[in-house]
Amino acid sequence: MRFRPGRTYRIDVKEPSGLAFLSTELGFITIDDERSTIVHLMVPVDPDGQVRAEEIDVGEHRRLLRGLEGVAFDPGARTLLVLSENRRTIAELALEVVRGKLKLGDPVKRKTLDRIGDDKAHGWEGIVVLPARLTPDRHARLLAVHEKDPRGIAVLDRATLASEALVTLPKDIARAAADLSDLTVDPRSGHLFLLSDESAVILETVFEGAAAPASEEAGAPPAVTWSLRLLGRTELPAGDKKHRLQPEGLAFDEAGDLWVVSEGDRSMRRLIRE
Repeated sequence: MRFRPGRTYRIDVKEPSGLAFLSTELGFITIDDERSTIVHLMVPVDPDGQVRAEEIDVGEHRRLLRGLEGVAFDPGARTLLVLSENRRTIAELALEVVRGKLKLGDPVKRKTLDRIGDDKAHGWEGIVVLPARLTPDRHARLLAVHEKDPRGIAVLDRATLASEALVTLPKDIARAAADLSDLTVDPRSGHLFLLSDESAVILETVFEGAAAPASEEAGAPPAVTWSLRLLGRTELPAGDKKHRLQPEGLAFDEAGDLWVVSEGDRSMRRLIRE
């Protein structure tokens, strides 16, 4: 799949990390990494190139949401899932629109991910929901990327968030991505797109599951084995020393275009599907 560069917009978020698309009307959600706040980004319409950003109030629950790095939207459940890198926790919050503003319910801690590797600063980074229609057993999954040592994708049951597998990067993908900062699913093709901050690249992959023979244990669901195959890559501009690109989140919109948020130059750029 090929993309051509679209417009780049400014966002008033100091350290944007992770990106989730809600709808054309509601726009996107990102995380301010430095402040661990959840931020609503409107779909860019401002002719001066500035995206309107509004912090969403989480009330007394700010302590539970410290260290946030990743965010995902589950349209079926109408909830946000947020990931804390330093705590390795996933919390879930109901999302609703009240008088034209986004409102979040109380966060519920759903999962503590395993600690893998020794570097706490390069742990779990981004999450995305893999829809049930794209899995062999028709059960949705939540995918989480581990940034480094090892670079890989954790597969969790969406309903229970039980851990199922850790898929480490094949050699060709590992060579192309020095780290992993986020991931997203193309709703049209079902392909999984991986974002690397250090390599400034987006990798298009096929993430496939194969159902194993049913277990002899009564009532046990069939296991699924997962594989990852590289299809293509999209290079991102590195920028200069003052405005270095540091891509930390990506998501598809309803038109099939790909959006990337960058911490280094505080930007949101559109990649137009060809």
